[in-house]
Amino acid sequence: MTDLARHLLDREIQERPGGYFVPNLSPVGLELTPHELGDGVHALMANTPQKDNNGVVIGSRAAS
Repeated sequence: MTDLARHLLDREIQERPGGYFVPNLSPVGLELTPHELGDGVHALMANTPQKDNNGVVIGSRAAS
């Protein structure tokens, strides 16, 4: 970790309000399951809460 990154992380931690809860975002054991939410709308849902979920909307000219 660079000195700048360490400084920014230390500052971010100091600025957190009291009682701030940091979710565990470690990818260990993470499984993402695809779900179709609608026509052309898809999501990758994590197997455990407070992990990274992702989504995509697929159109005729692009996906975003």
